[in-house]
Formats: sequence, C-alpha cells, structure tokens
Amino acid sequence: MVKGKKVFQQTCGTCHKLFEEGNAIGPDLTSADRKNTDYLLEQIVNPSVYIRPEYVSYEVETGADQILTGLMVESTTAAVTLLDKNNERHVLPRGQIKQLRESQVSLMPDGLLEALQPQQVMDLFAYMQSNESVAASAKSQSLESRK
Repeated sequence: MVKGKKVFQQTCGTCHKLFEEGNAIGPDLTSADRKNTDYLLEQIVNPSVYIRPEYVSYEVETGADQILTGLMVESTTAAVTLLDKNNERHVLPRGQIKQLRESQVSLMPDGLLEALQPQQVMDLFAYMQSNESVAASAKSQSLESRK
C-alpha cells in the first residue's frame, strides 16, 4: 500500500483528502464509496459527469484578458476569491472582472489514469480502497512489534 499512497499523493492528494492527508480543493474521499470500483472509475475517468454543487468551479475573465479557473471560496461586493487546482488563492477585485461564469467542467482533469502505468493504477486503487492509511497501518504494526 505504500506505493499506492505515493501515487495518491502525487496524483490525487493535491486536491483530495484521504485518511486526513491531502488538500480540500475536491471532496474528502475517506467517506466516499471507495470500495465500489465501478464508482471510482466513473468518477476518475469522467469527473465532469456529476459535479457536487459545493465543488462547481468558476471561470473568471479579467479586464486584462486573463482567465482563471477555481472554486469560489469567497464572494463579496468588493472581490471574488478563487482557489485553483494548485491550491493557490486568487483575490480578484470586482472592478477587474470582465466575466464570471460557472464552469461545466470539473477542476479534476480528464485522463488522470492514462499517465499511470498499469501497476500504479492497481496500487492506487488498493490504497484508496483500503480501510486505513499506510501511516496508521505502519504505526499499529510498530506498536505490535514492541509488545
């Protein structure tokens, strides 16, 4: 499972949490239907099919023709704050926003599994479908060996 955790950290953990590790740009996967392989595959292969309302991303076009995409984490009369896929906050004054629209596309990119070797995909799924984190497992094994 150590290899799967490493793949998760590099591929998924930049946006998702699992076993209290990772970022909160996307849903926490700990309580997701992780044992259901078909469900996981569908969510990974087609991330834009269903986007939970709290994870809808927004596209902002600025007056300088810059386009930013991210989760809207704050919206005031003065500014909009987006959290992008790299976990970076962008505070955009309303006066600089040319257009603000909901995106129909998930922040989660298509084709994540295509960049992985078959063994990496198997390791990733083994880790994601496990009952506990590798750290917790290693800690409990260490405690057992001390007895």
